[in-house]
Amino acid sequence: VQNRYHEVVKLRNAAAADVATAVQNFFTQALAIYTGAQFNSAFQQLQRSVVVIAEPVSNTVLVSATPEYFGEIKRIID
Repeated sequence: VQNRYHEVVKLRNAAAADVATAVQNFFTQALAIYTGAQFNSAFQQLQRSVVVIAEPVSNTVLVSATPEYFGEIKRIID
């Protein structure tokens, strides 16, 4: 299994809950194409797993993803 990147991203101009919801929904919808077409194995599902959690007190989001998706997530958030 490929390594996953984990990072805490501090937000300045948006609420953590809004960003986490938007990013998670985006990736859920984008990756549903693969699931609906039955083109993936359990390994591929794990590789495409993206986790974004809001931490509202510090206005940060916690991100966990494989390197393939991590860069894209960072670009969306920044």
